[in-house]
Amino acid sequence: MTVNNHTDQQELIIRLREENDLLRQALNDTECGRKLIQQKDEFSQFLGISKAIVSELDLSKVFEMVANRAREIVAAEMVIVPIINPTRDRYTYMGASGKDAEELLGKGFKIQVGMCGWVLQNERSLLFGESNDWWMDEKTIWEEGQQSALLVPMFDKHQIIGGLSAIGKIGGGSFSTHDLDLFTLFANQVSIAIENARLFQDHQNIIGKLKQEISKRKKIQTALEKEKEQLAITLRSIGDGVITTDTDGKVVLINKVAEKLCGWSQSEACGKPLAEVFRIISEETREPRDNPAETILKTGEIIEIANHTALIARNGTERSIADSGAPIRDKSSQIIGVVLVFRDVTESNRLKDELLKVKKLESVGVLAGGIAHDFNNILVAILGNINLASQIIGDDNHQVYPLLKDAEKASLRAKDLTQQLLTFSQGGEPVRKTAAIPEVIKDSADFVLRGSNVACQYHIADDLWLVEIDKGQISQVIQNLILNASHAMPQGGNIQISCENIKTISDPGILLPRKNNYLKITISDSGIGIPKNIIDKIFDPYFSTKQKGSGLGLAITHSIISKHDGHISVCSKLGEGTTFTIYLPASSKEPQSLIKSTEIPPVGKATIMIMDDDEMVRTLAQRILSQFGYEVVLAEDGKEAIQLYENAKDSPNPIDLIIMDLTIPGGMGGKEAIEKIHQINPEAKVIVTSGYSNDPIMANHKEYGFCATITKPFMIKELIRLVSQVLS
Repeated sequence: MTVNNHTDQQELIIRLREENDLLRQALNDTECGRKLIQQKDEFSQFLGISKAIVSELDLSKVFEMVANRAREIVAAEMVIVPIINPTRDRYTYMGASGKDAEELLGKGFKIQVGMCGWVLQNERSLLFGESNDWWMDEKTIWEEGQQSALLVPMFDKHQIIGGLSAIGKIGGGSFSTHDLDLFTLFANQVSIAIENARLFQDHQNIIGKLKQEISKRKKIQTALEKEKEQLAITLRSIGDGVITTDTDGKVVLINKVAEKLCGWSQSEACGKPLAEVFRIISEETREPRDNPAETILKTGEIIEIANHTALIARNGTERSIADSGAPIRDKSSQIIGVVLVFRDVTESNRLKDELLKVKKLESVGVLAGGIAHDFNNILVAILGNINLASQIIGDDNHQVYPLLKDAEKASLRAKDLTQQLLTFSQGGEPVRKTAAIPEVIKDSADFVLRGSNVACQYHIADDLWLVEIDKGQISQVIQNLILNASHAMPQGGNIQISCENIKTISDPGILLPRKNNYLKITISDSGIGIPKNIIDKIFDPYFSTKQKGSGLGLAITHSIISKHDGHISVCSKLGEGTTFTIYLPASSKEPQSLIKSTEIPPVGKATIMIMDDDEMVRTLAQRILSQFGYEVVLAEDGKEAIQLYENAKDSPNPIDLIIMDLTIPGGMGGKEAIEKIHQINPEAKVIVTSGYSNDPIMANHKEYGFCATITKPFMIKELIRLVSQVLS
């Protein structure tokens, strides 16, 4: 059955072909038939061309194909494709074929210019065989002198979009109505192709814009990721701790410094309540501080936490911190979280306390120096008159002699007290000599502990460096510390004293003018210890836990070490004992020897001037020196001393020696007067005296022109021995 159907179809096709050939032969025999066949062939060719153009979606290629195919269809020398611009007041040649076609592409004209403009404005076809100007307002250079032209409009679904313009028939002659029909039919077909290509181009443009938008968004995303990374690097790099939270007060971000201070990593802290990660308490009351995130979210304001706040790390470590917090707001100023910035100020606070301690001592020193100066002048008179009275009596068995000796002892104790007060004197410096510290330590410690139930164990390096110290002051430091240590061990025990060389100081909490070559002295006891709440006050003047203590011992100790360019610190635990650590700068100089003599030297003949503003001191000095056969001249201040010295210069009895007070309140003192004296006589011998034993001029008297010093109050033997040495 199937085979028969297939055979019948083949036979039908063969028969139709034969009939078609017969019909075609018959039509060729007549003029009308030939035209009909020609039209049929042209139409078939035209459909093929239109189909090829419609299948192209590249708009520029469509215009190129339209121009080329249109030129073939009507055998034109040139074909131009004018397209109306979106503003519809101009048109542009979007396609061209023929001679100089490339020059035409892209040219634009006003809508009323040329044959194309006429067709586009009137939406009508144009066919002519001779040049005619009546219908054109303005011609283009390509239309000048043309003998034949064919122009048809092109429409989309709504309006005219452009046209086809054929100029000049190949081989001469004019375009026919048949050409017009073909051109019109072709224009109708290609307008669809142009519309399709335009839609495709619009789609492509949309896709291109979408790609650009996607690319732009990717760039923005990359920039955001880069910015986020830079922010993360910045947060990791800054020296302060940073924590951010959300509006629920839960941790969102924590930087490296905050991780170290809090003891939580980013992964562990993220999502945790802030109070769990950032635990803060009052250092004074030990009570928890308010959660800063809650306060900021409630008030919307920037805050700073109160002073004396401690951060408790995850492992229990406690640090003093300074902290501030602020709300995080979005573009619409809505709060979306909180940021906290904090730093460890433990060392900073310790340094501030140390500086405050020094300033307290300086303030007390100003007062103490003034009191000690005046008191020393009184002691000069008291002690000197006691010495002089004892000298006059000359009999140890006299009933008054024991009374004078007791008065002398009391005066010497008062002298020691003034020396302690002078240690605070602002600007004073110790009289330093290069020495080995072990001898000073051992002598001082053994002296204090003599007869007690406490002993010292020494651990002193063999190669210990020398130091430049005032032996008397450093001895006072050691005695104060050893005395405190023995009082802390009422049941007896051992005090550990060690000395070692330190090449480099690495602790930033130690305030020193340089960071290398120091002697480190530690004095440790195993006594009752110092409570934590008072350990910061032990160096304060007049602070004492002893019923009979003056409160000056450790304050004086701190002042002496500071004036030696050193550092002293303390650490203690209740029930375990206390350790004091001292740093003193090492010296590279050789030790200096001091020769002492107790005998009064032989008396010679000389004239001595005493310059002092205190009448009691002048009178006493005159009595003492006169007792030993010296002539004495008295002056109240430097101005009078200069006048007297100059008057006596050429007299039979010139002044051989001047003893002048360093400080004259309201008048010229020794520092100014000696310059004038040396102008009169560069070889003048001048001894400087002062109640300020620690004054820089007293410590470095030769730099200021003085040949010797003597500190108030002084003993008779001390004064006479010094006068004899200078005069000889």
